[in-house]
Amino acid sequence: MPYYHPWGHHVESLVPPPWAHVVFPEKAVLSTCARIYDIPEFKPRIWDLDDAGNKKPIKSLGVEELPTLNKLTIVGFEKLCCETGFGFARREMVPISSSRPARTFSSALNRLPKMREFFTSVAIYARRK
Repeated sequence: MPYYHPWGHHVESLVPPPWAHVVFPEKAVLSTCARIYDIPEFKPRIWDLDDAGNKKPIKSLGVEELPTLNKLTIVGFEKLCCETGFGFARREMVPISSSRPARTFSSALNRLPKMREFFTSVAIYARRK
């Protein structure tokens, strides 16, 4: 999932609005995560539970920064590949595809280089030998 994917921040269970990590500062998103996580009614994902089925403390989850893994964009990935001499035999950008209207909208915007980062669900590459 590219960084600018609507849920590229990987905290969609805590902050469900798409592109929250793009619109708001990281500190605000993290603060929101902590507040929501602490609400007794919040049901965390299974990996956020201890062996007894209780919520782990948020600090034990290691959420000092957004868990965006590597914050890698499509452009950044392709630049790294070019710098290291990798070429592509195949390059496919799969648009976000939830509902039919969203899929149509996403497919159109996915074709525009500047918008591709925001409307690509999965980027598929095959390396050239």
